[in-house]
Formats: sequence, structure tokens, C-alpha cells
Amino acid sequence: MQTQALKIDQETNTVSIPVGSGPIMVLIDPKRNTANLVPLADHGDVVVKCYQGKITGYDERQSHRFE
Repeated sequence: MQTQALKIDQETNTVSIPVGSGPIMVLIDPKRNTANLVPLADHGDVVVKCYQGKITGYDERQSHRFE
């Protein structure tokens, strides 16, 4: 899973988010002063892992469709 770090403007406390070609999730962790774009899984879930109120990682869980 490829994440993209975003810059947080300290003066205005804002983040600029670029528009991409696929669905993404924006995760902002004010305790660590970080922001990331995380692409969503084509088929499955993206799980955000936290510890003591801080984002510690991401996990992609693929699922398979039977038709």
C-alpha cells in the first residue's frame, strides 16, 4: 500500500488535498502533526491502527468476490 504524506500548514492548521484518479482516505493525526493520503483497497478493507490516540499504521485486508 503506497501512502502519500501531506504538508500541514502550521499557521492556518489546514491541509491541501490533491485530487487523484482513484478513491482515497485522508488521515490526519494532530498529535503527531502528520497527514497522509491512503488509497482504498480495490476489494477489501483498509484498517487504521491506533495506539494511545496516535495513528501507528495501516493494514490492507483483501477480500474475494464470488459470483
